[in-house]
Amino acid sequence: MSVDRSTRAARSKASLQSAGDLFSRQPFDAFVEPLWLAKRRGEVTKRFVREGMPGPKHEAYRFTPLRMLADIPFASTDAAARQTAPKLPLAPIPSPQGSDDVHVWVVDGVPFLPDADNEFVSSLKSCITSMPPASEAGDSEAGGSETKQPAAQHRFTKPSVSKPSVTKYNVAKHLGAHASPEHFSALNLARFVDGVVIHVPEGAQARVRLTYLTTPSQSPNVVYPRLFVHAEPNAQVAVTELFLGPGLPQGLGLPSEIGQLEGAEPAAPTMTNAVAEWVLEEGAQVDHVRVIHAESPGEPKSASPAGEGVHMGTVAVEQRRRSRYASRMFTLGGRLSRVDLNVNFAEEDARCVLDGAYHATGDEHVDHRVTVRHQAPRCTTHETYRGVVDGRATAVFDGIVVVGHDALRSEAHQQNHNLLLSDDAVVHTKPHLEIDTDDVVCSHGATVGSLDEREIFYLQSRGIARDEAEAMLTRAFVQSLVDLVDDEPTRTYVATAMESRLGAE
Repeated sequence: MSVDRSTRAARSKASLQSAGDLFSRQPFDAFVEPLWLAKRRGEVTKRFVREGMPGPKHEAYRFTPLRMLADIPFASTDAAARQTAPKLPLAPIPSPQGSDDVHVWVVDGVPFLPDADNEFVSSLKSCITSMPPASEAGDSEAGGSETKQPAAQHRFTKPSVSKPSVTKYNVAKHLGAHASPEHFSALNLARFVDGVVIHVPEGAQARVRLTYLTTPSQSPNVVYPRLFVHAEPNAQVAVTELFLGPGLPQGLGLPSEIGQLEGAEPAAPTMTNAVAEWVLEEGAQVDHVRVIHAESPGEPKSASPAGEGVHMGTVAVEQRRRSRYASRMFTLGGRLSRVDLNVNFAEEDARCVLDGAYHATGDEHVDHRVTVRHQAPRCTTHETYRGVVDGRATAVFDGIVVVGHDALRSEAHQQNHNLLLSDDAVVHTKPHLEIDTDDVVCSHGATVGSLDEREIFYLQSRGIARDEAEAMLTRAFVQSLVDLVDDEPTRTYVATAMESRLGAE
């Protein structure tokens, strides 16, 4: 059925009004938030209401229509109901034996920290509520002289337990300072209820595993996870993020508070709007793996209700002198999965390696937008993304490297390769460079194609059936990126999940 222009305009207006109503509700119901945070929420709210949701005229969303979001009445999950941290279950990605990894479950945007004290991880709410008023802290960016509230207004009624060294971390100067406050990032800043803060002191080492769950609901719901990671000079940090769809996997050993949801069939679509901000100080070394698994592990795509899930992610990375950031991004389906990865080289001799693999089938839509800004000399970017697209699915890759006027002797390389397994699958790929200086080494390239009949014939001549030969070649196409994951349990999980999806074709 066709929809005329007036109807579309009415829907857009209604969607914007709904967003405005959503903004007006107080996210922090359990305490009065500090004025500096309320001020930031107000600013991004006004900006979002003024600009609205991105549409086809926004270049960044040209191939990712958001009409479906306007048609679904998403509402925030009542995460305030989960105030008592349950006993932590076994993680789907286990730690190697003898390791001291920190595991954190994030359910509907609310983190459940380990019972034992840890020196690196805290809840975002604990950091915010334990801060003194800005006038006492001397932090003008956190509100300055405008913040003159009684100390009681800076206390959460049910404070999270964590070590003082982490809880007292001044997150005010970083919260919302690195992720551009527009569209979905603005929504998260205005509506987040809690989040995770990882602060690794100078020269220290830390490994943290985050597992995100979105609980099933009878009505469409949206959650707003938030993560902030600060790696001090020469710190070494490894963070693994696993986003699970609302069809929770069987056999995870979930606690009674959450376990009743295990294997539940979500009756309505869910949306995860996640924002992560990273700051890497001089010489810091960071390994970041993010897995977006839109369906339950081991469950065929055709049987997974989690395929109705929507994931909108933003990752913003600020790199100082001689820091290294390695990202491995794996997106496995979803009705709509989009990740905006933004890396900013603020100082010289920094390096980033950005790798990713994605798979989409059925009517799924997967979108990756990767932006790297070279603003200082002698920085290096290596970027490789590979995708497998089948059915009527659509994949989008938009890679941008901006080399500023002062970024002499920069080096940047982009590659995006796509494998089409059906005539109806669609890929939009656009790696490109914007260079405003000389003395650089830059390259970019993209390919879209099907399996090579010569390679299939070669395998068949060795006694391998055609279906098996096609499966072998498809797995090999993405396995080279999966093998780059250093952490063995994570590598095994991704390989098994990819194998399950490709085997269900």
